[in-house]
Amino acid sequence: MAFLKEKQIDVYYKVTQGRLKLRIINNKRGNLIFYERKEKTSKRISNYFISETKSFKELDKILRSQFEVLAIVHKQRDIFLENNTRIHLDTVKGLGKFLEIEVVYKDIVKAKKQMEQLIASLGLNEEDFIKESYSDLLIN
Repeated sequence: MAFLKEKQIDVYYKVTQGRLKLRIINNKRGNLIFYERKEKTSKRISNYFISETKSFKELDKILRSQFEVLAIVHKQRDIFLENNTRIHLDTVKGLGKFLEIEVVYKDIVKAKKQMEQLIASLGLNEEDFIKESYSDLLIN
């Protein structure tokens, strides 16, 4: 299992559809991420596009000239990677500590089964799952 430790700043921009954020990682590089997902389900399936950049400061200036900033999320993220699974232990400024599990998939049926197995093996209670993103929690 691989392990990464990252300081992340996510700048969310107000867009008409989906979500658009610039993730600044360790103040060295950035990822522009656009994604769409149903926000109100406890297990969320995302369709997303990622573009890496080393010019995140310039990109942020361009984006801020075109879009209003919706929220800025500051977090410390410990990332555990195993095959197609990512487990994040997040400490989010102003919100607290969170566990997030991502399964990157090609086959949604297999991914759902894999997620169910992970939830069971970790002893998680789905009633405790938070449906909102960190940006929504900060805004509300």
